[in-house]
Amino acid sequence: MQAADLSQLGALAVYLLVIIGIGLWTRNRETPGEFLIASRSAGVVLTTASLSAVIGGLVLGAYPALGFEFGVGAIWIMLGDASALVALGFVAGRIRTLAAEHDFLTLSDYIFLKFDGRTGYLAATLQFAAFLFLLAAQFIVGGQIVAELAPIGYSSAVVAMGAFTLAYVLLGGYKAVLRTDIVQFVVIFFVFALLVPWNVDIGALDLDLDFGSPGPMRSVSFFLSGFALFISADIWQRVYSARSRHVARTSLFLSATIWVILGACLVLIGIAASGSAGVTADEALSFGLFNLLPPELAGIAMVGLLAALMSTIDTEVFLLASMAIKDFVSRRRPLTPVQMGAAIRVAMVAVTVPAMAIAIWWPSVLGVLFILTSLLMALLPAVLVSLFRPLSAGIGFSSMLLGSLLVAPAFVFKWADEDTAPVLVLIASAAVVLSALAGARSTRPAKN
Repeated sequence: MQAADLSQLGALAVYLLVIIGIGLWTRNRETPGEFLIASRSAGVVLTTASLSAVIGGLVLGAYPALGFEFGVGAIWIMLGDASALVALGFVAGRIRTLAAEHDFLTLSDYIFLKFDGRTGYLAATLQFAAFLFLLAAQFIVGGQIVAELAPIGYSSAVVAMGAFTLAYVLLGGYKAVLRTDIVQFVVIFFVFALLVPWNVDIGALDLDLDFGSPGPMRSVSFFLSGFALFISADIWQRVYSARSRHVARTSLFLSATIWVILGACLVLIGIAASGSAGVTADEALSFGLFNLLPPELAGIAMVGLLAALMSTIDTEVFLLASMAIKDFVSRRRPLTPVQMGAAIRVAMVAVTVPAMAIAIWWPSVLGVLFILTSLLMALLPAVLVSLFRPLSAGIGFSSMLLGSLLVAPAFVFKWADEDTAPVLVLIASAAVVLSALAGARSTRPAKN
């Protein structure tokens, strides 16, 4: 085995031991409430690090690929990310207050409260599907990179990542997710915002500052794909677990800045890769990590990548399991915190297996990205309006249903390109909500 291989394995072993250690330490010190939602006591550092660490494999794979294909025009997606976090920061106070008053654990809890059971179950189903694809994306990116570096196949790499993540999440629950996110965020920021950009020869790049290079429709779609963070259940869960309204708002604003920095660096990696012969968009991330960096830093790069992947895999595993139990099981049969914790542990295994299967059978990062954002766009108009004014359950349900029904035809029958499908879904969902608002205004009694 070569020295570079030994450095990779050594750095990886240290990282894995630290993460497992955090899981064990958390398990020995947590209450049932901490396992479920960290007792809603996370401070600014913990919340900001966790919000930033969920950048994950989907972003790591998609942003360099978009930078490879569209150059600096890929900036629209990161602007969408930042705008979503800032917008959510302005309403985080009311969300955090409702979460504490009504014991929210999932985004669907909010929708059940604001609308009705039928709308809540539809929203829960759409979110579950969206985040199952998001979890699969982490396995796709991780499996491709690990298979390239280690003497195992792609499928084996996917299974190994799933098994390891389950090991520490089953030990420590949501509080372990937050604590490991601090370690993972530090590694992610060091590798992707400092180490890799430092080794990019900016002067040698063909930087065409054409921010409209994707075209108007794709630019809007990229922005909306980023803005889908506003309706992302894992982001809302971190608002729920924040210690206070102030902590939630401050953490979201800080995270918006961090997402822009990391996003810009990832797009830069894709632009650097585009000038190399034989490299494809899907390979832009691995090229940036293992060709732009000196060989002696390969181990650190590998740990940085796995930290980003694990930070999102653990989040999505816990989130999907929470959805399955809180949104479906416990609404029919109330569970104590201890019973819910036990049920969520079982559900963690149950949701990880199909996500790994999707990753093995359909390894398309950009395809997964736009299916995910299309599903979230079906939810966005009704949830966004409900934060500011009452909206009937029928309108909420119709809006979500119409948007979601367009997702499959958009991809299967090519009603839209996969990277413009989110725009089609959003227009359909928003049309229902806007029509209802316009109708309510026209029937309002005129003032004398």
